[in-house]
Amino acid sequence: MKSKIFELILILAIVFAGCSTVQTNNEDGGDVEPKYTEVGNGFEDDEGDGEEQISSSDGDENGYNPFYYNFDEKVFIQQIENNIFLHFSSNIDKEQLFTLINSDATLQPTSRLNIDEGYFNFVVLESKDGMPISSVSIESFKKRPEVVSATFMFKYNETLHAITNEFVVMLNETTQYTQLQKLAEQNYCEVGEEDQFVKNKFTVSVPKTSELNAMQMSNLFYETNLFEFAAPNFFILTTFINR
Repeated sequence: MKSKIFELILILAIVFAGCSTVQTNNEDGGDVEPKYTEVGNGFEDDEGDGEEQISSSDGDENGYNPFYYNFDEKVFIQQIENNIFLHFSSNIDKEQLFTLINSDATLQPTSRLNIDEGYFNFVVLESKDGMPISSVSIESFKKRPEVVSATFMFKYNETLHAITNEFVVMLNETTQYTQLQKLAEQNYCEVGEEDQFVKNKFTVSVPKTSELNAMQMSNLFYETNLFEFAAPNFFILTTFINR
């Protein structure tokens, strides 16, 4: 049975149990709360017997133990090392998508693609042998012009999460916009326009060339004490995966 087409449902609420801390649009000037985006799959269901390769709670061999800040609370999240999330700069057609997928013979989509879909803005790939995906493969995808970000998938409380190249910050009352600009420039990031509903709320984009992903960069920003919060815009992927 064909799955639902891609859904991008913007949910304006604090995600207390491990979802991202991204602000709500509050026109009344009240408390600013997080948001996350839930995404359907755009794939057809398929049976699979592979297992997710999840990094241990003590971190990987390089000592990386993924987490993000839910305001001042550290939330640790598992990294799935045999699944990667590719996010595109704009919707790409089927021919472009299959060319991209076929560029790495060790990977495959997590389920059969729904070929009736005309355009795609993301895809999730898994290793065919169930082993961890190499950094070489991830870096090769980053070099492609249509790819905005290529990152491992994450898992929290049995829910699959993905991040793109963006995170959201909220300035403290004493923080000046120029301080945000300077910090972004120091880390080769780009600051977007201020949110039209929430004062001092900004989206920050991380370049593909950065050694830090959006989650790590948001932590770096938050730890400067310049922000009320800083956290990635998580995609919560609900039905795309074949397990």
